[in-house]
Amino acid sequence: MVELVNYETKWPVLYAFEKEKVTSMLKDFSIEVHHIGSTAVPNMVASPIIDVLIGVQRSEDLKSVIEILQNGPYVYIEESNIFIALKDEASLSHYPKYIKQNDFYCQMPNHIQHAHLYVTAINSTFWNDCLLFQDELKRSERFQEGYIEMKHKLASSYWNDSSQYKEGKQAYIQSYVSSKNLQSVNTK
Repeated sequence: MVELVNYETKWPVLYAFEKEKVTSMLKDFSIEVHHIGSTAVPNMVASPIIDVLIGVQRSEDLKSVIEILQNGPYVYIEESNIFIALKDEASLSHYPKYIKQNDFYCQMPNHIQHAHLYVTAINSTFWNDCLLFQDELKRSERFQEGYIEMKHKLASSYWNDSSQYKEGKQAYIQSYVSSKNLQSVNTK
């Protein structure tokens, strides 16, 4: 079920907690950690799940970083390369630590998910796209309003299908990133 809520001041605190946990687990690697998504932007409407972007300096370390996180307190969705941190009241023992099919992720109730962790190489396309979109959300109130409107439309259309909601959001983000990348190519 899709849930959108008004901005909560606890979100930066929850992010800081998750960042500390990840930084401690990955202390032997050169990483950058960013709070991304709507929960990182004051006054944004958001699904109350913290999005954490983890950038690995050396791409050859990616496999080791993923293995360490797989052994941590997360459910790993291989297909999406996403780690899910569950809320304290949700027992990890009820879910497999490693999921190969994205369908199971869609069945995992949103209300028990605390954070999503995305792992990639610093300066990868995914890294740059995430930060480009995040910068625009923080910079432009008009862009925020359009994004909020789109999220409300998706939530009302797909209130009981979080996978369709996520796909719609991802298409919107990808459309924006593609247009910005095309503009930068055309201005060179």
